[in-house]
Amino acid sequence: MRHAVEEVVVVAESIAAAQESSTVRLKRLLRAAVDGYERNYPIMFLYIQEDMRRVPGDGSEAGAELQELGRRYEAALGKITRDGVESGEFHEDLDDSLLKFAVLGAMNWTHRWFVPGGRLTGAQVGEAFADYLLKGVRRPRQRQRNGA
Repeated sequence: MRHAVEEVVVVAESIAAAQESSTVRLKRLLRAAVDGYERNYPIMFLYIQEDMRRVPGDGSEAGAELQELGRRYEAALGKITRDGVESGEFHEDLDDSLLKFAVLGAMNWTHRWFVPGGRLTGAQVGEAFADYLLKGVRRPRQRQRNGA
């Protein structure tokens, strides 16, 4: 399982570090992640379904490694969403951390990360998801004056 998860994480980190727009990197990451899930079926689906990155409670080295891989994956995705918001490529009023979790939820499911009593209520998260889906995250290109 560690090998399959690590493969997806290494690809995500490579994409996050690429010198491309946040939009391109986010599309590439989504494609690569789901492709990795498919190529490593059913291992990756078991990892996601059972939320294996939470195994470290047993104190095992394998559990700690899975937890670190989960942290690295989220950090790679977070870099892309943060870069998009900070650069102005995505709407400046987006919460880049919430956007990261929206993407994770789309790939997996929200029960993987949503915690009642957290920073946002379920209604607020649902409203933010609707905004992201309806407005999108990529800022429209503004036409330059002078006929360009």
